[in-house]
Amino acid sequence: MTLGVITLGMSNGTALALDPPSQADRAAAPWIAQVAVMDSRDRGFAHCTGSMVAPQWVLTARHCVESPVLSEAYIDIGPGPSYRYPYRITSVVKHPHFDVALLKLNQNLNTPTLDIEDSLPVPGTTAEFFGFGGANVLTQTTLKILGTGSDKHLFARSLDGTKSVVGDSGGPLIANNKLLGILTAAVYTPYETFAKEDFKFVPTPRFSEWLLVNLGITPAKKPAKPQPASQPAAPKPSAPNQPAAPTKAAHPAAPNRIAGTNRVQTSLAVWNLGGFITDSVVIATGKHAPDALAAGPLAAALNAPLVLSVAPTIETEIAAEILNRGIKQVYLVGGGLNFNPNIQSTLGGRGVKIIQLAGANRYQTATIVANTAIAKWNLQGRFQNPILVADGLNFPDALSAGASAANLHGVVVLSAGTAMPKETADFIAARAGAKPQIFAVGGPAYLAWNSSRPGGIPAAGIVGANRYQTAALLAANLNPNTTSALVVSGADFPDGLAAAPLAARRNSRLLLTTPGALPPDSANSLGTLTRRQASLVIGGRTVISDTVAWQVRGNAVS
Repeated sequence: MTLGVITLGMSNGTALALDPPSQADRAAAPWIAQVAVMDSRDRGFAHCTGSMVAPQWVLTARHCVESPVLSEAYIDIGPGPSYRYPYRITSVVKHPHFDVALLKLNQNLNTPTLDIEDSLPVPGTTAEFFGFGGANVLTQTTLKILGTGSDKHLFARSLDGTKSVVGDSGGPLIANNKLLGILTAAVYTPYETFAKEDFKFVPTPRFSEWLLVNLGITPAKKPAKPQPASQPAAPKPSAPNQPAAPTKAAHPAAPNRIAGTNRVQTSLAVWNLGGFITDSVVIATGKHAPDALAAGPLAAALNAPLVLSVAPTIETEIAAEILNRGIKQVYLVGGGLNFNPNIQSTLGGRGVKIIQLAGANRYQTATIVANTAIAKWNLQGRFQNPILVADGLNFPDALSAGASAANLHGVVVLSAGTAMPKETADFIAARAGAKPQIFAVGGPAYLAWNSSRPGGIPAAGIVGANRYQTAALLAANLNPNTTSALVVSGADFPDGLAAAPLAARRNSRLLLTTPGALPPDSANSLGTLTRRQASLVIGGRTVISDTVAWQVRGNAVS
């Protein structure tokens, strides 16, 4: 859960700030940093707080530097204000999962640095928070530690009513001269045990090993706990001439997995870890695949996540994320999606606009979504919008097509198995004047195309011997310049539905796997990637085993 942290189009766009401010002792934080980075998407500056953690490195929030223009990226060190920003940022290292980033300076500085606390603070204790806000003057406040939430973040509460408003992010939480965490967001609506205006931090134990590795320091190994002496157990008798069965070690947990406890939580995990910076979110049902399959390219066009809902009314945790992140536009794809009336009233009071995209059936819904996505792509100056046709009765080909279309600034529409629905045919015929590229993905869609050829537009068929080969062929032919992959289950649809916008954001192809073994076509496709180690699997261990997850990274696990 991250705040909408950059006020787009404003030269002083900022993240969280202290209100009311309390000016800090100038000698209290010699390691503090002010960060000013131009965002490549709107040419406005993000102003954030950071901390010196090594002579050439500053730690801050990742959302402050998601799309940096390094020629316009500056840092000042010390409580300030100096208004000079004398140091340049030469590179940015982003944490793959948490809202944390390291900024490398153009020179080593003889400045005190912060030590890192390697354990979580005790709830009920206090710590000091430092931040610049928009004032260019260092302020601080005392916070009470509340504990960690289910999302592995650390929460704290002001003792004097200080709250977070649009201002400064990345500020450090300090106790005993050690860093406990960095600020990522403020709680805007209560959830779990946390209240509005509570402070949310990424705690240092969540990223300390990553930090040390990137600073060139080998993490210290913790000594093994001594085991009490014991007598060896007597061997159990075995059958004559029967060798003892070898003990098979459990596979270690793979580090490249995005997963929640269910399909809704998995889609929220993709949102949380995907680094989406947007004022929009797309929601589709997670009960059935078709609407979400068509929604993926729309989410990509909005640089937004695709979130799944399965409850009679949209889940409260989804509503909480919308409020916490400052979302202003919610696209509901398909019929039967509604907020609880009280929640909808709250959203309306916050200025959230709800846009319903639904047709009489899945095929019409897909065309409505496609028209909306094309309009969004065109607003970005992207006028080449390929149309991918995939089977709307069986999910795998459309799942692969959604990610491929998202990477191509295209859209997905649906066939009815081997038949071409009127809604899809009419949509394609209406766009014949634009002469779009048409790709029929998978055997059923290709047969449907050849039976109708709507608009008289030629189509290329991308058809493999099975769903795994079709996905690999899509990647090779339509997304050859992708550098990493997202691997999802080819046997069950829910967890992979949220993948399309993430694939576009990461420049990743989408590949399919079985639960226990990586298919040869998927393995071969992974072998062509320049950043294979950055590839991720989406879904829990029941749908994708750790063996497969390690293989996706290129690590064999015996």
